Amino acid sequence: MKSFLYFHGISIPAEYLKKNGHWSKKFIKWLKEGTVFPHPPEKEALNSLILNVENLYANLKEINNKIKLLCESDRYRKNIILYQSIPGLGWLSSAFIMTHIEDIKRFRNTDHLSSYIGLIPNNHSSGEKECIGRITFRGVAALKTISDFHQFNLADWGINF
Repeated sequence: MKSFLYFHGISIPAEYLKKNGHWSKKFIKWLKEGTVFPHPPEKEALNSLILNVENLYANLKEINNKIKLLCESDRYRKNIILYQSIPGLGWLSSAFIMTHIEDIKRFRNTDHLSSYIGLIPNNHSSGEKECIGRITFRGVAALKTISDFHQFNLADWGINF
């Protein structure tokens, strides 16, 4: 949508340009009321894009509410509370981790869990030479991403690895 605006020569006010990329209700309101196009079809196209964004937000909100209800159910509540006891993990990250790991007891130790997630180094070794590389590409990429975000949250708490 931003490229649509730039294509038509409309500059977005600095107050709406944020690093995180999330669009506020104020920004959507500005799009609806504050943008002027020389031709009506351009405004109709923008309104259609806005409607799509609003529908996506509504769907996302509905899905998040359903996930939250599942997290609060008797079946999952105990595990979600355990995951949330880790500083920086909220209910959504906890639910995501729980659905990927399932039963933590299936891993013999933390090395096996790390291997499943993919938090182990690449190893290209022969009998004479040992080459340990960066983190392996194997594992669950989304869990690695949550792990990265979690490390940033821990850094905010003053906990470093």
